[in-house]
Amino acid sequence: MAVLVLTFSLIAGCGTNKLSSSSEPKDQTIYIVQTPPGNMLEQLKNNEIDGFVAWEPFNANAFINNPANLQKVQQYAAEFTSKPLEVVTKALP
Repeated sequence: MAVLVLTFSLIAGCGTNKLSSSSEPKDQTIYIVQTPPGNMLEQLKNNEIDGFVAWEPFNANAFINNPANLQKVQQYAAEFTSKPLEVVTKALP
């Protein structure tokens, strides 16, 4: 598996954050890592990457399977199906 890592650097003077109260410039480097979409969710969970762009179902799986989003998923499912929230809560794991 080939991993392609590109580093983008900001042009001098463009990297300063004028809204920051700190005089230290923040790290403005972005690393782009090419990896199979099936591995992205696991890398996100392991804090190996901060985010990803992929096609469905990978984005939805990352959102739906995150325990922090359970109430949002249940609320959306209740609205989408027109079922009471109690019914949806019992139906979803």
